[in-house]
Amino acid sequence: MSPHAARPLKKGFIALITVLIITAVSVIIGTTVVMKSISHASMSASELYSAKAWAAANGCVEYALGQFSLSSTTFTTYPGLLSQTVGGTLCTITLVASGNSKVIKASSTVSSFVRKLQVTVATNTPQSVISSWQEVGDFTL
Repeated sequence: MSPHAARPLKKGFIALITVLIITAVSVIIGTTVVMKSISHASMSASELYSAKAWAAANGCVEYALGQFSLSSTTFTTYPGLLSQTVGGTLCTITLVASGNSKVIKASSTVSSFVRKLQVTVATNTPQSVISSWQEVGDFTL
């Protein structure tokens, strides 16, 4: 066997290894781009579901304020939970009378995202005044 016969084999081997390395790097970069795109899409969906749940809970509070005269006995005698659909999303409303204030608790769940709003209305003045409107992790009272 002549020494020149091994040379083309070495050049072919180096070319093959180079192609494999370039292919591997391309696959890694492509996979990273795809995974990042999926991650961004997932975050966008999460933000959408969370915002939709918040909007429904907020709408339920507005509904309760509009439906129940806070100075009437309707509010204090309303039994249990009220379910309402706001923008196609179901939410629940609980009305609680506590001393000189009345509390509206609204909760909505979209996908696995739960948003809860608690609104306190002071009734010890001639007019009912919203003294607190906040999102809470869990309801108090």
